[in-house]
Amino acid sequence: MPRVSEAHRERRREQILDAARRCFIRKGFHQSSMADVFAEAGLSAGAVYRYFRSKDEIITAIAEEVVGHVTDLLVPLVEQEPTPTLDSVIRDGLLSVDDLAFGEYGFAQLAPQVWAEALRNDQLLGVIRSRYTVVREALSRLIVAEQKAGRVDVDAEPDDVAAVLFGSIIGYLLQRLLFGHLRPESYAAGLAALTR
Repeated sequence: MPRVSEAHRERRREQILDAARRCFIRKGFHQSSMADVFAEAGLSAGAVYRYFRSKDEIITAIAEEVVGHVTDLLVPLVEQEPTPTLDSVIRDGLLSVDDLAFGEYGFAQLAPQVWAEALRNDQLLGVIRSRYTVVREALSRLIVAEQKAGRVDVDAEPDDVAAVLFGSIIGYLLQRLLFGHLRPESYAAGLAALTR
């Protein structure tokens, strides 16, 4: 029997994750069964279980991918040289996150489910915390640079300010999901007005 290439394994894994993502967006994590995932992927139970032992493993893999994409978008924005202004990072970050979250894959619909699931799944919580910590640390470094430039109060604790900014990004996603008409540019402008 010929060996399956690594590229084939990766394509099959992505096929399963894409199918599960569609199921989870349509029905939610707990209303979607593994049988739903098998049918959506067009694969047998054995083929899926070769890659993932459980639905929890699939959820964790999707969450890691989604949070990883957000991290991959935001950290490079913050770490540009020369250091960008806080206003430009917030605006560009929200535009990038909006494209990712509300684009073809529907990551925004999965985010609240992932956050809720993390409250009962320690492995998932660990994945989210580790990825989000990277973003918050990058934001904290940006705040230090903004303090040196005189644009943020020098007495403010950078980690505290970073936590608030990170919460604003999550808040944007939730409000955009709930109200629909919120735009990243106007949200960024409102946030900038608060920081002046």
